[in-house]
Amino acid sequence: MDKPACIVCGNPTGGKGKDFCYDCWKKKESGEIVQCEKCGKWHEKDKPCEKDQEQPKYELICLTCNNPTNRYHFCKECWNKYKDKAIDLRITNCTSFEILDGYGNRKYRAKSGVRTRSMPEKIILDHLWDTNVRVIYENPVEYTDPKTGKEIELHPDFTLPDYKNLIIEYNGMTTSKYLATKQETKKMYEELGLTVETITSDDSDYLEKAVDHILKKYKK
Repeated sequence: MDKPACIVCGNPTGGKGKDFCYDCWKKKESGEIVQCEKCGKWHEKDKPCEKDQEQPKYELICLTCNNPTNRYHFCKECWNKYKDKAIDLRITNCTSFEILDGYGNRKYRAKSGVRTRSMPEKIILDHLWDTNVRVIYENPVEYTDPKTGKEIELHPDFTLPDYKNLIIEYNGMTTSKYLATKQETKKMYEELGLTVETITSDDSDYLEKAVDHILKKYKK
C-alpha cells in the first residue's frame, strides 16, 4: 500500500495519518516552514504567499460608454455604432472619456482650425473665414417633436450669427433617403424660426460663388 504524500513537498510520509515526510516534519518543528494564514498551505517561513503573487485581474471597459466589454476596447453596441467612423475623444486624467464628436470623420482641417467632415464643407468654411463672416460649424440646436415631445439635437452645417436666424446647409449626396432626411431636418429648422439656404453637390465647382450669392441675398 502506497504511503500518503507529504502536504509540503509531495514525497512519501512515514505512513497512514502522517501529513509530513521526515525532512518537512523536522523543518516544521524548527520553524523553517509555517502554515500560511492566507492560503492555509505550509511553506518556507520567508516565502511570499501564492495569493500575494497573483496578478490582479482587470475587466476592460468600453472606451466610449464605460460598460464591460468582455476583454475588448469597445462594447458590441459602440463597436457597431463607430466601427466605420473616426471619432474624437477627450481623455481626462487617464480615468474618464468624453466623446467630443459622435458623428465622427472630421478629417479636413479648415483655416480656422475647425475640422469638417467633407472637403466641400472645408472650402465653404474657409471662404467664410476669408471674408470675415462669423460662422459656427454644426452649432447644436434643440428641437422638440410636437407629436412625441421628444427632444432632438440638430446640427446645422453653418450658422451665421451676424445674419439673423440664417443657416447654410450643404447637401453632399443625392440619394433619395439622404435628401428626404435633409428635407425633414429643414422643416424642423423652419419651425424653429430659422432661415435655411442650401448648397448642393451641383455647386461643387463654384462653392465660393454660391456662398457669396447667399450672403448678398441676406446682406445686412
